[in-house]
Amino acid sequence: MRKNILSLILFFICINAFSQSRNLDSIYSCLDYEIVHANKYVAKKKAVINILKRQLEKASDNTLKYAVCYQLYEEYKPFENKMAMYYLERCRHIAVLINNRNNVNECLARLSLCCSNTGLYDEAEKFLLQINVDELSKSGLVVYYQAQYMLNNQLAYYTSVESMKPIYNNKATEFQNKLLACLPVHDNYRYQVLELKLISEGRMHESMKLNTEWLHHVKKGSHKYAMMALFRYLEYKAVRDTANMMYWIAESALADVRNGVMDQGSMWEIANQLEELGDIERSYHYITFTSDCANVYDSRQRRWQISPLLARIAKKYKTESEHKNSQLLMVALFSALLAFMFLVSVFYVNSQRKRLA
Repeated sequence: MRKNILSLILFFICINAFSQSRNLDSIYSCLDYEIVHANKYVAKKKAVINILKRQLEKASDNTLKYAVCYQLYEEYKPFENKMAMYYLERCRHIAVLINNRNNVNECLARLSLCCSNTGLYDEAEKFLLQINVDELSKSGLVVYYQAQYMLNNQLAYYTSVESMKPIYNNKATEFQNKLLACLPVHDNYRYQVLELKLISEGRMHESMKLNTEWLHHVKKGSHKYAMMALFRYLEYKAVRDTANMMYWIAESALADVRNGVMDQGSMWEIANQLEELGDIERSYHYITFTSDCANVYDSRQRRWQISPLLARIAKKYKTESEHKNSQLLMVALFSALLAFMFLVSVFYVNSQRKRLA
Protein backbone atom coordinates (compact mmCIF):
# COMPACT_ATOMS: atom_id res chain seq x y z
CA MET A 1 0.00 0.00 0.00
CA ARG A 2 2.80 2.42 0.99
CA LYS A 3 4.66 1.52 -2.22
CA ASN A 4 1.57 2.35 -4.27
CA ILE A 5 1.14 5.73 -2.54
CA LEU A 6 4.83 6.55 -3.08
CA SER A 7 4.58 5.59 -6.75
CA LEU A 8 1.49 7.79 -7.12
CA ILE A 9 3.26 10.77 -5.54
CA LEU A 10 6.29 10.30 -7.81
CA PHE A 11 3.96 10.02 -10.82
CA PHE A 12 2.27 13.36 -10.03
CA ILE A 13 5.66 15.03 -9.42
CA CYS A 14 6.84 13.83 -12.84
CA ILE A 15 3.61 14.96 -14.50
CA ASN A 16 3.90 18.40 -12.84
CA ALA A 17 7.54 18.77 -13.91
CA PHE A 18 6.66 17.75 -17.48
CA SER A 19 3.73 20.21 -17.53
CA GLN A 20 5.91 23.10 -16.32
CA SER A 21 8.59 22.27 -18.90
CA ARG A 22 5.97 22.16 -21.66
CA ASN A 23 4.51 25.51 -20.50
CA LEU A 24 7.97 27.09 -20.63
CA ASP A 25 8.62 25.69 -24.11
CA SER A 26 5.27 27.08 -25.23
CA ILE A 27 5.84 30.58 -23.86
CA TYR A 28 9.41 30.69 -25.22
CA SER A 29 8.07 29.77 -28.66
CA CYS A 30 5.46 32.53 -28.32
CA LEU A 31 8.15 35.03 -27.35
CA ASP A 32 10.38 33.94 -30.26
CA TYR A 33 7.50 34.45 -32.68
CA GLU A 34 6.56 37.89 -31.31
CA ILE A 35 10.17 39.11 -31.45
CA VAL A 36 10.29 38.23 -35.15
CA HIS A 37 7.02 40.17 -35.65
CA ALA A 38 7.81 42.99 -33.18
CA ASN A 39 7.73 45.60 -35.96
CA LYS A 40 3.94 45.33 -36.23
CA TYR A 41 3.58 46.37 -32.56
CA VAL A 42 6.03 49.24 -33.07
CA ALA A 43 4.00 50.33 -36.13
CA LYS A 44 0.82 50.24 -34.03
CA LYS A 45 2.48 52.41 -31.36
CA LYS A 46 3.69 54.89 -34.01
CA ALA A 47 0.20 55.06 -35.53
CA VAL A 48 -1.25 56.15 -32.16
CA ILE A 49 1.54 58.73 -31.79
CA ASN A 50 0.90 60.13 -35.28
CA ILE A 51 -2.81 60.55 -34.51
CA LEU A 52 -1.94 62.53 -31.37
CA LYS A 53 0.55 64.68 -33.30
CA ARG A 54 -2.15 65.58 -35.82
CA GLN A 55 -4.48 66.49 -32.93
CA LEU A 56 -1.76 68.71 -31.49
CA GLU A 57 -1.31 70.51 -34.82
CA LYS A 58 -5.04 71.33 -34.91
CA ALA A 59 -5.29 72.37 -31.23
CA SER A 60 -5.56 76.12 -30.65
CA ASP A 61 -6.44 76.20 -26.93
CA ASN A 62 -3.46 75.92 -24.53
CA THR A 63 -5.35 73.62 -22.16
CA LEU A 64 -6.03 71.20 -25.02
CA LYS A 65 -2.41 71.49 -26.21
CA TYR A 66 -1.23 70.58 -22.71
CA ALA A 67 -3.53 67.54 -22.60
CA VAL A 68 -2.35 66.23 -26.00
CA CYS A 69 1.33 66.88 -25.20
CA TYR A 70 0.86 64.96 -21.96
CA GLN A 71 -0.70 62.05 -23.85
CA LEU A 72 2.28 62.07 -26.22
CA TYR A 73 4.61 61.95 -23.21
CA GLU A 74 2.69 58.92 -21.88
CA GLU A 75 2.96 57.13 -25.25
CA TYR A 76 6.67 57.88 -25.59
CA LYS A 77 7.57 57.10 -21.94
CA PRO A 78 8.20 53.33 -22.43
CA PHE A 79 9.10 53.80 -26.11
CA GLU A 80 11.59 56.66 -26.64
CA ASN A 81 12.86 58.55 -23.61
CA LYS A 82 14.22 61.58 -25.48
CA MET A 83 10.84 62.26 -27.11
CA ALA A 84 8.99 61.69 -23.81
CA MET A 85 11.17 64.42 -22.26
CA TYR A 86 10.60 66.68 -25.28
CA TYR A 87 6.81 66.60 -24.83
CA LEU A 88 7.15 67.06 -21.07
CA GLU A 89 9.18 70.20 -21.75
CA ARG A 90 6.38 71.39 -24.05
CA CYS A 91 3.88 70.69 -21.27
CA ARG A 92 6.00 72.72 -18.87
CA HIS A 93 6.21 75.62 -21.34
CA ILE A 94 2.41 75.65 -21.78
CA ALA A 95 1.93 75.46 -17.99
CA VAL A 96 4.14 78.57 -17.63
CA LEU A 97 2.05 80.40 -20.27
CA ILE A 98 -1.24 79.65 -18.50
CA ASN A 99 0.37 80.21 -15.05
CA ASN A 100 -0.47 76.74 -13.72
CA ARG A 101 2.28 76.46 -11.08
CA ASN A 102 1.32 72.93 -10.00
CA ASN A 103 1.74 71.62 -13.56
CA VAL A 104 5.05 73.48 -14.00
CA ASN A 105 6.46 71.78 -10.90
CA GLU A 106 4.87 68.41 -11.68
CA CYS A 107 6.49 68.43 -15.13
CA LEU A 108 9.87 69.05 -13.45
CA ALA A 109 9.28 66.02 -11.21
CA ARG A 110 8.36 63.86 -14.22
CA LEU A 111 11.46 65.06 -16.09
CA SER A 112 13.49 63.99 -13.06
CA LEU A 113 11.85 60.54 -13.24
CA CYS A 114 12.78 60.24 -16.94
CA CYS A 115 16.40 61.07 -16.08
CA SER A 116 16.60 58.68 -13.12
CA ASN A 117 15.13 55.89 -15.21
CA THR A 118 17.92 56.27 -17.78
CA GLY A 119 20.87 56.82 -15.42
CA LEU A 120 21.06 60.63 -15.74
CA TYR A 121 21.25 61.20 -11.98
CA ASP A 122 22.88 64.68 -12.02
CA GLU A 123 20.18 65.97 -14.36
CA ALA A 124 17.46 64.28 -12.25
CA GLU A 125 18.68 66.09 -9.14
CA LYS A 126 18.87 69.44 -10.95
CA PHE A 127 15.22 69.14 -12.04
CA LEU A 128 14.19 68.36 -8.45
CA LEU A 129 16.04 71.41 -7.11
CA GLN A 130 13.93 73.66 -9.37
CA ILE A 131 10.66 72.45 -7.80
CA ASN A 132 8.72 74.67 -5.40
CA VAL A 133 7.02 72.04 -3.20
CA ASP A 134 4.59 74.61 -1.74
CA GLU A 135 3.03 75.10 -5.19
CA LEU A 136 2.22 71.40 -5.65
CA SER A 137 -1.26 69.93 -5.26
CA LYS A 138 -1.79 66.59 -3.54
CA SER A 139 -1.42 64.69 -6.85
CA GLY A 140 1.63 66.80 -7.72
CA LEU A 141 3.21 65.93 -4.37
CA VAL A 142 2.80 62.23 -5.16
CA VAL A 143 4.83 62.67 -8.37
CA TYR A 144 7.47 64.68 -6.45
CA TYR A 145 7.75 61.95 -3.76
CA GLN A 146 8.01 59.34 -6.51
CA ALA A 147 10.84 61.25 -8.22
CA GLN A 148 12.75 61.67 -4.94
CA TYR A 149 12.24 58.01 -4.05
CA MET A 150 13.36 56.82 -7.50
CA LEU A 151 16.50 58.99 -7.57
CA ASN A 152 17.69 58.09 -4.06
CA ASN A 153 16.85 54.41 -4.47
CA GLN A 154 18.87 54.27 -7.71
CA LEU A 155 21.78 56.17 -6.17
CA ALA A 156 21.83 53.86 -3.14
CA TYR A 157 21.93 50.82 -5.43
CA TYR A 158 24.52 52.02 -7.95
CA THR A 159 26.90 54.18 -5.93
CA SER A 160 30.42 52.81 -5.44
CA VAL A 161 31.00 55.12 -2.45
CA GLU A 162 30.01 52.99 0.55
CA SER A 163 29.69 55.96 2.95
CA MET A 164 26.97 57.45 0.69
CA LYS A 165 24.77 54.31 0.64
CA PRO A 166 23.13 54.89 4.07
CA ILE A 167 22.49 58.55 3.21
CA TYR A 168 20.71 57.64 -0.03
CA ASN A 169 18.89 54.75 1.65
CA ASN A 170 17.59 57.01 4.43
CA LYS A 171 16.28 59.54 1.92
CA ALA A 172 14.72 56.78 -0.18
CA THR A 173 12.99 55.38 2.94
CA GLU A 174 11.72 58.86 3.88
CA PHE A 175 10.05 59.36 0.51
CA GLN A 176 8.94 55.74 0.34
CA ASN A 177 6.93 56.25 3.54
CA LYS A 178 5.45 59.50 2.21
CA LEU A 179 4.47 57.74 -1.01
CA LEU A 180 2.83 54.79 0.72
CA ALA A 181 0.89 57.18 2.95
CA CYS A 182 -0.76 59.02 0.05
CA LEU A 183 -1.07 56.54 -2.83
CA PRO A 184 -4.46 54.78 -3.34
CA VAL A 185 -4.61 51.17 -2.11
CA HIS A 186 -4.70 49.60 -5.59
CA ASP A 187 -2.36 52.06 -7.29
CA ASN A 188 0.13 50.33 -9.60
CA TYR A 189 3.14 52.25 -8.25
CA ARG A 190 2.11 51.56 -4.63
CA TYR A 191 2.22 47.83 -5.38
CA GLN A 192 5.75 48.22 -6.83
CA VAL A 193 7.10 50.22 -3.87
CA LEU A 194 5.49 48.05 -1.21
CA GLU A 195 6.44 44.76 -2.85
CA LEU A 196 10.06 45.87 -3.29
CA LYS A 197 10.10 46.80 0.40
CA LEU A 198 8.72 43.40 1.47
CA ILE A 199 11.17 41.48 -0.76
CA SER A 200 14.15 43.45 0.60
CA GLU A 201 12.99 42.65 4.15
CA GLY A 202 12.69 38.95 3.31
CA ARG A 203 8.94 38.87 3.99
CA MET A 204 8.28 36.57 1.05
CA HIS A 205 4.88 35.21 2.10
CA GLU A 206 3.48 38.75 2.46
CA SER A 207 5.06 39.96 -0.78
CA MET A 208 3.62 37.01 -2.76
CA LYS A 209 0.19 37.63 -1.24
CA LEU A 210 0.45 41.29 -2.27
CA ASN A 211 1.55 40.33 -5.79
CA THR A 212 -1.45 38.01 -6.14
CA GLU A 213 -3.70 40.91 -5.15
CA TRP A 214 -1.92 43.10 -7.73
CA LEU A 215 -2.44 40.38 -10.37
CA HIS A 216 -6.21 40.69 -9.90
CA HIS A 217 -6.11 44.45 -10.54
CA VAL A 218 -4.25 44.52 -13.86
CA LYS A 219 -5.40 43.63 -17.35
CA LYS A 220 -3.59 40.59 -18.77
CA GLY A 221 -1.17 41.60 -21.52
CA SER A 222 -1.04 45.30 -20.54
CA HIS A 223 2.13 47.22 -19.69
CA LYS A 224 1.02 47.19 -16.03
CA TYR A 225 0.65 43.40 -16.28
CA ALA A 226 4.25 43.23 -17.54
CA MET A 227 5.43 45.11 -14.46
CA MET A 228 3.41 42.88 -12.12
CA ALA A 229 4.85 39.77 -13.84
CA LEU A 230 8.39 41.14 -13.42
CA PHE A 231 7.85 41.45 -9.67
CA ARG A 232 6.29 37.98 -9.58
CA TYR A 233 9.49 36.73 -11.22
CA LEU A 234 11.49 38.40 -8.43
CA GLU A 235 9.32 36.59 -5.86
CA TYR A 236 10.01 33.16 -7.36
CA LYS A 237 13.68 33.99 -7.94
CA ALA A 238 14.07 34.80 -4.23
CA VAL A 239 12.77 31.33 -3.29
CA ARG A 240 14.71 29.65 -6.15
CA ASP A 241 11.65 28.30 -7.96
CA THR A 242 13.24 28.16 -11.43
CA ALA A 243 10.23 26.94 -13.44
CA ASN A 244 7.84 29.61 -12.10
CA MET A 245 10.40 32.42 -12.19
CA MET A 246 11.22 31.71 -15.86
CA TYR A 247 7.52 31.51 -16.73
CA TRP A 248 6.76 34.91 -15.21
CA ILE A 249 9.78 36.73 -16.62
CA ALA A 250 8.79 35.37 -20.04
CA GLU A 251 5.21 36.60 -19.47
CA SER A 252 6.58 40.05 -18.62
CA ALA A 253 8.84 40.16 -21.70
CA LEU A 254 6.00 38.93 -23.93
CA ALA A 255 3.65 41.69 -22.72
CA ASP A 256 6.37 44.31 -23.28
CA VAL A 257 6.97 43.18 -26.87
CA ARG A 258 3.24 43.20 -27.63
CA ASN A 259 2.92 46.73 -26.23
CA GLY A 260 5.79 48.06 -28.35
CA VAL A 261 7.91 48.77 -25.26
CA MET A 262 11.54 49.67 -25.93
CA ASP A 263 12.67 49.82 -22.29
CA GLN A 264 13.15 46.04 -22.24
CA GLY A 265 14.21 45.28 -18.66
CA SER A 266 12.48 41.89 -18.59
CA MET A 267 14.05 40.75 -21.87
CA TRP A 268 17.48 41.66 -20.53
CA GLU A 269 16.79 39.61 -17.39
CA ILE A 270 15.49 36.55 -19.25
CA ALA A 271 18.56 36.58 -21.53
CA ASN A 272 20.75 36.65 -18.43
CA GLN A 273 18.89 33.72 -16.83
CA LEU A 274 18.86 31.63 -20.04
CA GLU A 275 22.62 32.08 -20.34
CA GLU A 276 23.02 30.66 -16.83
CA LEU A 277 20.72 27.75 -17.75
CA GLY A 278 22.87 26.99 -20.82
CA ASP A 279 20.40 28.05 -23.56
CA ILE A 280 22.99 30.21 -25.34
CA GLU A 281 21.28 30.44 -28.74
CA ARG A 282 17.99 31.77 -27.37
CA SER A 283 19.82 33.97 -24.86
CA TYR A 284 21.82 35.51 -27.73
CA HIS A 285 18.68 36.29 -29.77
CA TYR A 286 16.99 37.89 -26.73
CA ILE A 287 19.95 40.05 -25.70
CA THR A 288 20.45 41.21 -29.32
CA PHE A 289 16.78 42.23 -29.47
CA THR A 290 17.16 44.02 -26.11
CA SER A 291 20.21 45.90 -27.38
CA ASP A 292 18.31 47.07 -30.49
CA CYS A 293 15.43 48.25 -28.28
CA ALA A 294 17.80 50.09 -25.92
CA ASN A 295 19.22 52.04 -28.86
CA VAL A 296 15.70 53.21 -29.75
CA TYR A 297 14.78 53.99 -26.15
CA ASP A 298 18.11 55.83 -25.68
CA SER A 299 18.91 54.78 -22.13
CA ARG A 300 22.52 55.14 -20.99
CA GLN A 301 21.79 52.93 -17.98
CA ARG A 302 20.20 50.15 -20.04
CA ARG A 303 23.11 50.16 -22.52
CA TRP A 304 25.54 50.04 -19.62
CA GLN A 305 23.70 46.98 -18.25
CA ILE A 306 23.43 45.24 -21.61
CA SER A 307 26.94 45.76 -23.06
CA PRO A 308 28.93 43.31 -20.86
CA LEU A 309 26.16 40.69 -21.05
CA LEU A 310 25.89 41.06 -24.83
CA ALA A 311 29.66 40.69 -25.24
CA ARG A 312 29.77 37.61 -23.00
CA ILE A 313 26.80 35.86 -24.62
CA ALA A 314 28.00 36.73 -28.14
CA LYS A 315 31.37 35.13 -27.38
CA LYS A 316 29.67 31.96 -26.08
CA TYR A 317 27.28 31.92 -29.05
CA LYS A 318 30.21 32.21 -31.49
CA THR A 319 32.06 29.36 -29.75
CA GLU A 320 28.92 27.20 -29.71
CA SER A 321 28.19 27.96 -33.38
CA GLU A 322 31.75 27.09 -34.40
CA HIS A 323 31.50 23.83 -32.45
CA LYS A 324 28.17 22.98 -34.12
CA ASN A 325 29.59 23.84 -37.56
CA SER A 326 32.62 21.61 -36.99
CA GLN A 327 30.29 18.79 -35.89
CA LEU A 328 28.16 19.28 -39.03
CA LEU A 329 31.31 19.24 -41.15
CA MET A 330 32.42 15.98 -39.55
CA VAL A 331 28.96 14.45 -40.14
CA ALA A 332 29.02 15.64 -43.76
CA LEU A 333 32.51 14.19 -44.32
CA PHE A 334 31.54 10.92 -42.67
CA SER A 335 28.35 10.75 -44.81
CA ALA A 336 30.41 11.44 -47.93
CA LEU A 337 32.86 8.70 -46.95
CA LEU A 338 30.03 6.22 -46.39
CA ALA A 339 28.51 7.15 -49.76
CA PHE A 340 31.88 6.69 -51.45
CA MET A 341 32.37 3.29 -49.79
CA PHE A 342 28.86 2.30 -50.84
CA LEU A 343 29.58 3.24 -54.47
CA VAL A 344 32.88 1.35 -54.38
CA SER A 345 31.14 -1.73 -52.96
CA VAL A 346 28.39 -1.51 -55.62
CA PHE A 347 31.05 -1.19 -58.36
CA TYR A 348 33.00 -4.14 -56.91
CA VAL A 349 29.89 -6.37 -56.65
CA ASN A 350 28.87 -5.55 -60.24
CA SER A 351 32.36 -6.23 -61.57
CA GLN A 352 32.43 -9.61 -59.75
CA ARG A 353 29.06 -10.52 -61.26
CA LYS A 354 30.27 -9.70 -64.74
CA ARG A 355 33.40 -11.77 -64.23
CA LEU A 356 31.32 -14.78 -63.03
CA ALA A 357 28.99 -14.37 -65.96
